[in-house]
Amino acid sequence: MQRKTCWFFGDSFTRGNGCHSQDDYYVHTHRAEFKRWTTAISEALGMVEKNTAVGGESNAGILHTLISNLNKIQKGDKVILGDTRPIRILSFDESGNKVNTINDPYFNYTQGNSKFILDYIYYEIAPKEEFYLDFYQKSFGNILRELENRGVSTYFWKHTGIWYPDSVFETITTATKGKIHNLHWSWKGHSDMTAYILNEIEKNSTLI
Repeated sequence: MQRKTCWFFGDSFTRGNGCHSQDDYYVHTHRAEFKRWTTAISEALGMVEKNTAVGGESNAGILHTLISNLNKIQKGDKVILGDTRPIRILSFDESGNKVNTINDPYFNYTQGNSKFILDYIYYEIAPKEEFYLDFYQKSFGNILRELENRGVSTYFWKHTGIWYPDSVFETITTATKGKIHNLHWSWKGHSDMTAYILNEIEKNSTLI
């Protein structure tokens, strides 16, 4: 019988930034037993991993990717979705290529060179972040409930309290004692995230 698919939607924490073969942390620390949390969960569930996550992705981008894959998600599959901060904005360059613009006053980090969009995030989105977050979380929730009606198990983990404002799981910066500055999860962090999600799945919790 063909194995069912475990779908993952989210940003860099779902993609596993820092723990891919081209990353310094991976090169210096990886061992065969070390796995990103999405891979470890898929294997534990006996499912095929389909990770659609993109580093720096916005909630609009995550929502678009989820909608674009609705016709491929089958009964019996699982969907595990993580949201992100609303201070990330989806836009396009002059050639029509997607650009994720970020203006993050908490981490003092920006991505993108459009002053107009960066100012829009800083003056409009950031002061009202909770309202924008509520808007997207309700949108995600509605789609996930529709998938549940189709026989798909869905799990929604919210970034708040998991990696923002401070990560509850070990980061690469901590694991390397600052030799590699990367606030994404270390191998131990991935292991702990795996245990957290599997525990919620065992409890049949949707995490919403």
